[in-house]
Amino acid sequence: IPMRWISSALAIGALIIGYIGVFHRPEFTGTNWFMHTIGVTGFALLSGGLIGLSQHRIQGLRRVLDMGWLRATGKYSYGMYVYHLPLYVLIDHFLFRVFGMNAVLPLVYALPYIAFLLAGTYLIAKLSFDLFESKALAWKKHFRPEAPAPRTIAEPAEAVR
Repeated sequence: IPMRWISSALAIGALIIGYIGVFHRPEFTGTNWFMHTIGVTGFALLSGGLIGLSQHRIQGLRRVLDMGWLRATGKYSYGMYVYHLPLYVLIDHFLFRVFGMNAVLPLVYALPYIAFLLAGTYLIAKLSFDLFESKALAWKKHFRPEAPAPRTIAEPAEAVR
């Protein structure tokens, strides 16, 4: 990806998020119109720019992106995506049934709740990967696509009938 495209995406994304941060600061905690519209675009441009930048093998960025905890999170991210909602619904149901607590918790309870959800989601995703996904991924070697042999310029293409 050309650096000018990456720079443009990063600059436009930063401008959008900066605009929201300066003129509509409450949007970061109580998302409303701006974060649901242009804010999503801003974060998408920043994320896309970071992905594009990572392909240029910049040493400092490479060191950050190669951190073990980031690599592990990436390895289990699909499982985290799949399992976070069922886990949240089960725990939310449990808290309401047993303790009568709603989803809106005071900060003193919200922080341990979030930490527990993150740790639980990560653990379930890791177990799922180790027990199921890795075994399914090992089958990939049996389903490699066979590419046709490349033609030289001198060989004519098959006639279209």
